[in-house]
Amino acid sequence: MVSRTLIRDLPDRSRVVVHLRLRERGDAGGLSPVFSVTTDRYEPHGTHSGKARHRRDRDPDSGGCLHDSALLAFPELALLVDLHLADSETGEPMHAEANGLYFYRTARGLPGGWSDDYQHAEREGLTVAGYARRVACSILRADEIPLDDVPEQDLTAALHQFVEEQRERWQDEARGGREQLQAIPTICELRGYDVAGKAIERRSYPNCAEL
Repeated sequence: MVSRTLIRDLPDRSRVVVHLRLRERGDAGGLSPVFSVTTDRYEPHGTHSGKARHRRDRDPDSGGCLHDSALLAFPELALLVDLHLADSETGEPMHAEANGLYFYRTARGLPGGWSDDYQHAEREGLTVAGYARRVACSILRADEIPLDDVPEQDLTAALHQFVEEQRERWQDEARGGREQLQAIPTICELRGYDVAGKAIERRSYPNCAEL
């Protein structure tokens, strides 16, 4: 597994800690080979900054898939954020075809798709169909899904073909994500040490905070 951690202190005195993981086939534990981007955010509490609270091993105020926070601190991680939970070799999104069809049916106003039981669309200022379309495109990492004129009875087969047409692009994106992640220095390298603790030339990364 390839693992990197990036840290940045924001102007509001919060600290963002981004954990990047690349699980590969054959890694110990038998977990699925995927990209993973998770984030811890430490808010300032009184006179204590997020940086100080992180240094004192306090629990983060929030954590998980905080991709907006990750991109606020490191906008250049957009590709890796898009690849979150995608296969680390093929780049295929998790359950791409089933999830894409589930939301796209709602985008088309067809039965059997996603239902907005918790008013996500309203909070985003979108129609249910518009919100579902945005999610379907996000799932498939596509700007659009050009299947609006396909008859309902042919939609499953048409979406399957659309997914097949994305595979080369997804694989290219996965290759780019792997290269980007592997090029990011480890914390030891940022501090100027190798894995054995021997001094090496200190490396840098844009926006990366001093610990």
